[in-house]
Parts: sequence; structure tokens; C-alpha cells
Amino acid sequence: MNRQEILNKYDSEDERLLISKMLDKIELTQKRNTVENTDFLDMHQRGILEKVLKGMAYKNYVFYGGYENSERQC
Repeated sequence: MNRQEILNKYDSEDERLLISKMLDKIELTQKRNTVENTDFLDMHQRGILEKVLKGMAYKNYVFYGGYENSERQC
């Protein structure tokens, strides 16, 4: 699935921007072989990104907020 197909599934400009930033981070990690972080995400944003990542079958990621069961995570 390419970038445009993923983004076309979402109507909200905020959601499209969030997903686009994540896809940019994935591209950077693959090109530079580095670790990247997102901004802190609320539960709704995290759910959106998890759905996209699972749809892409991308498994090399971790959500972490500093302590177990934190509400906002990177």
C-alpha cells in the first residue's frame, strides 16, 4: 500500500497530517538506519497510527510514555 492510498482513507486534515508525519519518520529510519520519535500522542492519535501500522504490516515500533500505562505516548 503506498502513501497516497493510506492518506486517502482519512477525511480529517489533522489525521492526514499525523499519518504523513509518521510515514516520513518511517522513511527516515529506513534510509538512515536510525531510531526516530514522534511527538507525544493522545490515545486517539495512537489508535489511528496503530491502525495504519497494522494495515502496513509494519512491526518495528514501540509506544512508550515514560512509565507503564501512561496516557500520552511517543
